[in-house]
Amino acid sequence: MNVAIYAVAHMFVDCACAFAMYGAFMGWQNAHIWILVYNYCAFALQMPLGALVDGLRHRGKECSREFALAGVILTGVGVFTHPAVLGIGNALFHVGGGVGCMLEDERRGRQGKDFGVFVAPGALGLFLGTKLATGFGTPGGWMYLPVCVALGLSMITICWMVQSEWQKTDAVEAPAKRHLPMVLMLCFLVVGIRSYVGLNSTFAWNKTTALALIATLAIAAGKAGGGFARAKLGTGLMAVVTLIPAAVCFGFGHLAVMGILALFLFQMTMPVTLYLPTVWLPKWKGLIFGLMTFALFLGYLPRYLHAPAPETWILGVAASLISLLMILIMEGIGNVD
Repeated sequence: MNVAIYAVAHMFVDCACAFAMYGAFMGWQNAHIWILVYNYCAFALQMPLGALVDGLRHRGKECSREFALAGVILTGVGVFTHPAVLGIGNALFHVGGGVGCMLEDERRGRQGKDFGVFVAPGALGLFLGTKLATGFGTPGGWMYLPVCVALGLSMITICWMVQSEWQKTDAVEAPAKRHLPMVLMLCFLVVGIRSYVGLNSTFAWNKTTALALIATLAIAAGKAGGGFARAKLGTGLMAVVTLIPAAVCFGFGHLAVMGILALFLFQMTMPVTLYLPTVWLPKWKGLIFGLMTFALFLGYLPRYLHAPAPETWILGVAASLISLLMILIMEGIGNVD
């Protein structure tokens, strides 16, 4: 299926999810719990679903398109039924669409350019869906327990799957295999940091719908353009020319132009953190997509649990420089320019 079709569908799926969660379901009793349930289903479940897509593909059953279609249908059902159904539909679509775009990118030799094209419209869908609905919940402290249990079980699953692939893969040389968990961990951390920054960045100028839309477009453009920039410049140079200016722009983020530029530049790392692991584990595209999405879920939890966050300029500057360091380390280990 064409990447453009997946991308447009991504926008509508995320729009439907945001509209339902912040609209109809926000009126439910204990709405804050259902927000967590939705996010867990939508993000954390992409790991096992991604592994399932990979496993089926290894057996000669390419089903990414079917997963994406099932996700669209289930999302539509979920809008009128339950947040868990909505979240599962979201997860199915993202895994199917994500793997489908990864395979198309690989077939066409585009070196990760299509990754950002697929992901970017989601930001626009979330903006539109959120603007069509209002409301927010307040979590209870007891939620720490099930969250920690879920995270622990998920991480055990990740380690088992990665270890299995590590032991049987012949495409990676022995010295490189020893560094594989480090590459995955660094990618995971960069994605988690990006999620945390995106959810905890507040700009004084971002008070109108027009400016909020411009900021959203900057985020989407950064994600879409990051893959092209990486393919053109290479991983290390691309990280330097985007993240150092991003840090500077975050420092002056109280100015609308600088804040918008900061968001654009910072988000350009998104395709990088998807592309690098797929070079190392080409057979496990679904698992990698789900693993990085799980990092998004972790970045969301502090906001959900109302943990205090640094000022936006401090957070943005620190996150940009830390992400730069991690990406340069990954490039040195993996040598995947």
